[in-house]
Amino acid sequence: METFASCTSCKFRHADVMCLGERPPLRYEFQITSEQDLKTLARVEVDELQVLLDATNFLREQLGVQEVRVFKAEDATRYDPQDRAKLATPMRPAIFVE
Repeated sequence: METFASCTSCKFRHADVMCLGERPPLRYEFQITSEQDLKTLARVEVDELQVLLDATNFLREQLGVQEVRVFKAEDATRYDPQDRAKLATPMRPAIFVE
């Protein structure tokens, strides 16, 4: 799990990664046999919102909370009392734990 903390007063920022359990390592291999394969691989996009939505049960269990809600940063109805959405960047979601 990746965590991120920042202080709005002094601008201190800290990011960390912690292991939530032991599992065998994953390995992904792609065999590139042509230039077209490389072009196809370069166009692969990850739907971050869907990944986070799919992971809500896992996050709820690992964080020991009753509810996990996922919002897009630009969602005007999001619950974000610390305005963490402004810290979100592609592949680095802003996480608020209450």
